[in-house]
Amino acid sequence: MDGVRSSGLGLVVIQIDGIHMDEDMTLVAAIGVDVNGDKHPLGVVEGATENAATVQALIGNLVERGLDPAVPHLFIIDGSKALSKAIRATFGRDAAIQRCQIHKARNILDRLPKSMHAQVRRTLRQAWEMDDAGKAETLLRNLARRLEKDWEGVSASILEGLDEMLTVTKLGLPPELRRSLACTNIIENVMGTVRRVCRNVKYWRSPSMALRWTGAAMQEAAKGFRRLKAYKTASAFGKRRSPRARQEPLHRTSILSKPRRLRRFSISDARFALFNIKWDIAVNVLCAGFMGVAPRAGLFGGRV
Repeated sequence: MDGVRSSGLGLVVIQIDGIHMDEDMTLVAAIGVDVNGDKHPLGVVEGATENAATVQALIGNLVERGLDPAVPHLFIIDGSKALSKAIRATFGRDAAIQRCQIHKARNILDRLPKSMHAQVRRTLRQAWEMDDAGKAETLLRNLARRLEKDWEGVSASILEGLDEMLTVTKLGLPPELRRSLACTNIIENVMGTVRRVCRNVKYWRSPSMALRWTGAAMQEAAKGFRRLKAYKTASAFGKRRSPRARQEPLHRTSILSKPRRLRRFSISDARFALFNIKWDIAVNVLCAGFMGVAPRAGLFGGRV
């Protein structure tokens, strides 16, 4: 499995999220979307918590395998400061980061009485659906101002990370594509499959065991991947610029001006060399999930 040839993925979008396997172990995974709207499991790493070091290990692995930090991509995260920090450390302070609007709305509403939910939810939805990022930001700031007197903490929560809440709007993406990329639903669905596959595991003997099971679960989730809605408008990425980028020609700041080749996982990598086949999931099954090759045999077959 060491000599797997490169496969051009042409990634434009990367979603990153973590899952807690137990009190002392967290896995951080990445899912990519290419210019054709197809989704790809990219990688998963282990850590004690979802901190910047763990995320940096994942991003570093992707960069080593061909993800070019000089080429802009759209990163979609759940709002973790550690994720933003690691992304900007590698891809620069102008990296296009979109915080999940669903997570943000949920965090806001959970801190308010139910009697206020309908009004606040309506205002948030109105802001998310606006085509003008400036007007949307003004609407959100007005909402925070109205809540500041009685709900100071909620007001601060609305303003926190506001520059990353409207990235898809600032990029000028079409509404349907914007709705698909304004949240982390893609990777959340994958994590749901991981939980389902791993729900009967009561004790993780090692991080390698958790990685093995998670890799198999991601391969299972990949079977149900559907092409991104409004994928035909994904070409808009090549015409849009990073919302924080300097005044440069559009072709220099396109989300993916020249798709790069991203090498697939190699079992020879130190992190994956610890895998062995005496557990329930065979190594060749994990290879199938991350290398795009047909497995010899195993629990989950087929291509990604």
